[in-house]
Amino acid sequence: MSNWLSILLLSLVEGITEFLPISSTGHLILMESLIPLENLHSQTFHIVIQLGAIGAILVKEWPAFRSYLKNIVSKQNLHLLLACLPIMCLGILFNDFILYLFNPLSVSLALITGGILMLMLQHTHSKKEMCCDSLDQITTKQALIIGIAQSLALWPGFSRSAASIMGALQCGFSYHWAARYSFIVGFPVIVSAALYALSKQSHTLNLEQLTSLFLGVILSFLFSLLSIYLVLKLLKHFKLLPFAWYRIILGVGILILLY
Repeated sequence: MSNWLSILLLSLVEGITEFLPISSTGHLILMESLIPLENLHSQTFHIVIQLGAIGAILVKEWPAFRSYLKNIVSKQNLHLLLACLPIMCLGILFNDFILYLFNPLSVSLALITGGILMLMLQHTHSKKEMCCDSLDQITTKQALIIGIAQSLALWPGFSRSAASIMGALQCGFSYHWAARYSFIVGFPVIVSAALYALSKQSHTLNLEQLTSLFLGVILSFLFSLLSIYLVLKLLKHFKLLPFAWYRIILGVGILILLY
């Protein structure tokens, strides 16, 4: 398979799965085991093309980001920092160990674990009283809880989207606002991870590899716009149930096929 077709398929998978709580990174790792990218560090590609998702977030949530930018020193920005700081700090501290988890076995276990947690949370969430249906209502405690939950995404296959959505639901968010806040807190996390990956590999990337990364970012942006629409629609109508069972079935299937 040509490298360009591989980039197209991997960007499609990244874009569609980025905001669905089924793990874009996990799917990329599984796809990469089937259609490897030649002459390109796969882990760098997996992380950097997520910048396309950043563009999609900006398009979808620009009014919210504009409110963050209007007043840099604000409670809203403090909450955003608290929601992002745990995963950023732990990601830097344990980066070398996390890279060892970029394999199908680790991904399958993360998919299954996340799926089971989602089933448990959907059952308990239906009994919770909703206490947050606006970004203005987020408290410091809620932001910190979401930040700690989001750290689970350091386990490839768990899903940053799933972790932050579950953290928000545990805090009493509605499904709609849990998804939207997941988009917003994903912005600094994904940008930081992509820039960190580039800084580690930039000295080894040639023009062809940089071109591949650029194409992957553009394609993932287009597919991520569709992903945002899908996750809001699916959560509204089906909540976490289809995502949870998909994760469990896929994870078990990987274990059966590969191990």
